[in-house]
Amino acid sequence: MSIPAQTYQHPLDKKLLAKIRGVPGVDILVRESSAAYNEIVSRIELLGNGVLVTERSFPKIKRAMGGICSTLGISEPDVYVIGRGEPIAYTSGIKKPFIVISTELLRRVSPDEAAGIIAHECGHIACDHLLWHNVVTTVMAGAGALSKIAAGAISLATPFLMQWYRASEYSADRAAVVALGRPAPIQGGLMKLMTGHTGFESELDIDEICRQADALDKYLDESTWKKILGVSQRMFLTHPWTIVRIRELHRWEQSGELDAVLRDDDGNRISSRDDTSAIDAMKGLEM
Repeated sequence: MSIPAQTYQHPLDKKLLAKIRGVPGVDILVRESSAAYNEIVSRIELLGNGVLVTERSFPKIKRAMGGICSTLGISEPDVYVIGRGEPIAYTSGIKKPFIVISTELLRRVSPDEAAGIIAHECGHIACDHLLWHNVVTTVMAGAGALSKIAAGAISLATPFLMQWYRASEYSADRAAVVALGRPAPIQGGLMKLMTGHTGFESELDIDEICRQADALDKYLDESTWKKILGVSQRMFLTHPWTIVRIRELHRWEQSGELDAVLRDDDGNRISSRDDTSAIDAMKGLEM
């Protein structure tokens, strides 16, 4: 049984996207951004320099995808593993989405955390983020090739677009939790990305991390934010602070909303149609 995205999408994601859709000319901006994106070129580059995940190449990732996609109610996207020296993962494509994950990222995290990262990327697909992510990419690249109407929409929508882009990460984090049934793997992966190294698990405490995020809050009022980061840098940050993402998941779990999402109308726990959980499927994936 799949779980609809609207049951877990972050409210800020929904609120900001509604504002963007109301901007005059934004439909033209979407159309022109989509036309400018060359999906075929991206696929050719990945086929030439990455490894396509199949039943025989990275089979553990392939098996994990079955359970994740079943739970999130999406078709399985292609997944490519690339040999980049930096820990990255992203999702792209409009007509046919695909996921890219680097070996360095897989090396830094445990198998269950790797499942969480892949589920996060699948969450962007489940929440229909990719069309609007492409619009943000167009905005960040500059509006030189766009019509005056589309460029005008950018000037009105940019603040909302970048805020939404960051908020979309909260929804994708929630999707990963839904796919795996618990937040720990996603939070663990985020903590490792902060520390930059595996092996510090015993040194990290989720309650202390959340208190640190609370301490950060007092610096995030508009005036202080501008002083610290500058307007242009603040506007174009693509992800929320990692520590805030960890706290968002903790609050969501503590509120009881997560448990409600994971149960059907009769109160029974919802599980994937796939008999093998994504976490079990990833066991043994070590770099």
